[in-house]
Amino acid sequence: MNRWRERGAIRALALVLAAVMVLGVLPLPVQAAGISTDTVAAARPRAVDYLRRAQVSDGGFGSPEFTAWAVMGLALAGEDVGGPKWTRGGETPVSYLEKNPGTLAATTDYARLLLAVSLAGANGRDFAGRDLAGYLLAGQDAGGHFGRQGEEELVNSHVWSIIALGLAGVKIPNTGLARKWLEEAQNEDGGWGYARGLPSDPDDTATAILALRLLGVSEGDPAIGRALAFLRQQQLPDGGFAYGDNRGNAGSDAMVILALLAAGRDPLAVPWTARSGGPVAHLLGLQAADGSFMYRQAETSYPVWMTSQALIALSGWRFLALLPRAPGFTDLPAGHWAYEAVTSLAASGIINGYPDGTFKPENSVTRAEFAKIIVYAMGQQDQVGPATEQFNDVGRNHWANAVIKVAVDKGYLRGRGKEAFAPGDKITGAEVVAILVRAAGLAGPEVEARGPAWYSAYLDLARQKGFLYPDFAAAAPATRAQCAYSIARLLAGR
Repeated sequence: MNRWRERGAIRALALVLAAVMVLGVLPLPVQAAGISTDTVAAARPRAVDYLRRAQVSDGGFGSPEFTAWAVMGLALAGEDVGGPKWTRGGETPVSYLEKNPGTLAATTDYARLLLAVSLAGANGRDFAGRDLAGYLLAGQDAGGHFGRQGEEELVNSHVWSIIALGLAGVKIPNTGLARKWLEEAQNEDGGWGYARGLPSDPDDTATAILALRLLGVSEGDPAIGRALAFLRQQQLPDGGFAYGDNRGNAGSDAMVILALLAAGRDPLAVPWTARSGGPVAHLLGLQAADGSFMYRQAETSYPVWMTSQALIALSGWRFLALLPRAPGFTDLPAGHWAYEAVTSLAASGIINGYPDGTFKPENSVTRAEFAKIIVYAMGQQDQVGPATEQFNDVGRNHWANAVIKVAVDKGYLRGRGKEAFAPGDKITGAEVVAILVRAAGLAGPEVEARGPAWYSAYLDLARQKGFLYPDFAAAAPATRAQCAYSIARLLAGR
């Protein structure tokens, strides 16, 4: 039971973090999921009312841990947890935590309290006589991992430190190393476990996605794509998600919902709603008549904790506001002919700039790079799976191995013969237009016999659809700016 409660604390933090980063309210007008906006709107105040009744005379909710979770959920629901409405016996949930911070032993204990404090508007650098953020910062080792002695292999201490610091507005040091450690801890199936080397589960995978986004990783990054593919495989027939068994629960549902939003996915759209309406419908189905949320069907466990988690997931999508936005590029002025296309694709995570803040618009693009661009442009990064041995010149450790497989399987690109792909070759204008036409579903290999060159029919169709970039030359390598322009034109016509 202690292990389960520890996991619950982590799960709640995830919810918090995710929910805090988003704008507005949960957009649930999706009829495919069997959910109406009114249904969701009604669920939130019922959960708040339940927590109000659950508050005890000392201002808290039965324990420091439960109180921290309640503060997170209520603050995200727009409640002033330090105000008169939430004052009992002269104490509020915030003052309760000041006097009763709980046992602060594990890194996640500090992260949980820092998250609650930050959401409530208090100072996490000086709360209850402690520098909560400073403790987390001091736990980062030379390899970028966050955690103290005995936690060296823990994924959860790492991701929750990143989440808590990011939410508190504290600059995360050594982001490159922190990201590298987390990506190297990703399992072959695309997920993460509680610790490095342990089996993957939806909860830890969802929090890892949140941490990666806070580290500046784009929505379309291969690591996130593999994680989303894992989550799709783990979704249950009832639309929910489980931890440790095959029965969906409120905590796992809520964390996955938040991770999907952070990754730019709509939890109320296909493919996530294909099974019984999806995680949002499953979560709402766990709300009891008194407004609380059950852990799972017919199982009421720690209702304050479960209700707080559900409230976090349904209260407001503020997470997106804290996620890294695509910056401007120092070598791409607003007057550049490809400026709009480049910035639009960068904002969507389809293309990236360089670490020095440049885009290098005149650089050429390799076949491997374009394979990634077209897969991400078509929204198919969720289908990126484990590495394969499809081509002799694309080793299992090649950065684009899995994304090349998707591009080839979809028929966008082909190998150079049966066993070679030539990932480092520069992609030509002819190849670009052929790929765009195939991706648009306008034609396939059957048109290659038409015209004097193999690409003639593709070129004609691309010209008709407005896919051609300025200064197009079939045999010349396409530049980064040219590729961005044509991809943007493809997407504009979809």
